[in-house]
Amino acid sequence: MPRGNSSKTSARSLVERLNGRSSIDVYEAAKAIWERDDPRTLRSVIRTLKRGKMALNRAAAAYALHLMHGRTAVAALETTLQNKQEHPKVRGQAAESLAITHRASSHRVLLRNLQDPSKEVRF
Repeated sequence: MPRGNSSKTSARSLVERLNGRSSIDVYEAAKAIWERDDPRTLRSVIRTLKRGKMALNRAAAAYALHLMHGRTAVAALETTLQNKQEHPKVRGQAAESLAITHRASSHRVLLRNLQDPSKEVRF
């Protein structure tokens, strides 16, 4: 992928869409982000996972992270799954993403959450 200004602007635009209000647009942006697997977007996607305004945005960020590489992404997903204050849809998406891309320590996090009261997290 070219590393010029147009790709930087495009990456920024995808992150802006990830933080949008329309579920279709948000998930299309998430899909485009993980398809590109551009390391320059990783921090922004993790920031959305942690601080996105709506559960929709945070869940889509967890979805985008499922194929992005690196310990930072996996650690952010593990933290999100363990956060009982987070919306169950976000935690459930974090669990699903961890099931796809994870490290050995993720197994303990996933197993601990199999008994979660929320069916969205358990599933």
